[in-house]
Amino acid sequence: MDNANILEYSIDAENIISSFFDSDIMIYVEGKDDIIFWEIIFDKLSKLKTKIQDVGGSKELEKYAEKISSGDLNAIAACDGDFSLINPIHDNDNIIITFGHSIENSLICENSLRKAIKSFSKISTAQASEIDSKSWLESFYTELEDLILLDINNEIKGLGDCVISDNCTSIMKSKQSEIICKSKIYKVISKISDKALDDDIQRIVEKISLSDRDVKDFLKGHFLFSAALKFIKNSSEKINGKVSLSNGALYSILVLAFENSFNKRHHEYTHYKSAIDNIKITH
Repeated sequence: MDNANILEYSIDAENIISSFFDSDIMIYVEGKDDIIFWEIIFDKLSKLKTKIQDVGGSKELEKYAEKISSGDLNAIAACDGDFSLINPIHDNDNIIITFGHSIENSLICENSLRKAIKSFSKISTAQASEIDSKSWLESFYTELEDLILLDINNEIKGLGDCVISDNCTSIMKSKQSEIICKSKIYKVISKISDKALDDDIQRIVEKISLSDRDVKDFLKGHFLFSAALKFIKNSSEKINGKVSLSNGALYSILVLAFENSFNKRHHEYTHYKSAIDNIKITH
């Protein structure tokens, strides 16, 4: 979205804008695609009447988060978690973050991958249950663990290296493959590993181990999404020939799968429930 099209209001106006939408409080998110995810979270976990508005980018959302953090703005900023567990930026109950690095980390799991393949391949539930999305996903995360730790270290120390990009293609066996190439991973690690001290990596591992997260939860969401798309496309084409699969179509399927599975048994439920229960509204 063009930021020039985003209206800017005074703090006083921003603090009463929710009333124009007959809402208790405004929720600001990064982009349009984020709205549907946070709607699911709030619809399932909160009795608040909310209005969700995208602000046109992460830099714009950060401005809202800063106003909320300072106490100037009574609203909610719903943000990607990024590496905030390791390197906290804001400490305010009205700034809530995703469980993992990004929304995509919440959306992509073995069940949602299987449902996406079922949808695009037009196969039965019984056929879909035979697809081993669990093994692919576990192997994918295992191969990337060292690289994810280096990416976290790179971010919190501000080293400026491109460790993990927004697209997985450069470290896969081929442009179309969903399988990671170990030699390509090794080349990336060998270029940057000398900047990461063993003690630094160990501290990151220890901090994660004391939380309810795993290393895999800090994989960049766009990177994960690009790999999931390859896996779904290749798996679907093995079943039913050539498949047309856009980013938008896949995102929609994954969101629906998440909505159907997000309940008290979901492993991220407690994180989001606790975050929403701690929200404070002042009038």
